[in-house]
Amino acid sequence: MQFAVFQRLSYQTSEPEPPIEVLVGIPEEQVSGSLRFILLLKNQTESEISVDNPADFVTYTLIDSEGWPRNLAARNTRGKVHRSSKKAANRSPYITHVNTSVAQSNEEQDFSAPEPVILLTPRTEIRQLLSIEGIRSSHDSNDVMPVAPGHYRIDFLLPFRWTEEADRHQINLQSEVLDVDLS
Repeated sequence: MQFAVFQRLSYQTSEPEPPIEVLVGIPEEQVSGSLRFILLLKNQTESEISVDNPADFVTYTLIDSEGWPRNLAARNTRGKVHRSSKKAANRSPYITHVNTSVAQSNEEQDFSAPEPVILLTPRTEIRQLLSIEGIRSSHDSNDVMPVAPGHYRIDFLLPFRWTEEADRHQINLQSEVLDVDLS
């Protein structure tokens, strides 16, 4: 599987580069009716860094083979909900969390439920397998259908938030456009 690196959007120059490498990849094995992708966070530093869970904030643009957008409107995220439960209210199926695994010193650990804040210890990688379960049935409709076989282009936008040594930072990251063939 090839990974694309998220890049800082050019208009943000006052915030530092994130100390964590953030990548996205499309697994070759897909589940019928969905489009799975992996967010990979790599902490190659010697510092502990906490990040707001990227699965709560990532959005995407999915373009079909005819050039039409097919993505659904993004749901409210945990970061945008001002309730005591801190649970996001879903407007529609958008991105589903499948699992999270943490690799550190050749040990891997799986988690079934995502946390709102993730602590990355030094030399740690976190993989989040996420799934797009529904798309618009056509470019001029808001009806939801499972992801149909076909050729798509997708890119991701991630408002990335992290805390390092008590300093809080946020920048917007964007991935390269990835080609996806769901046969």
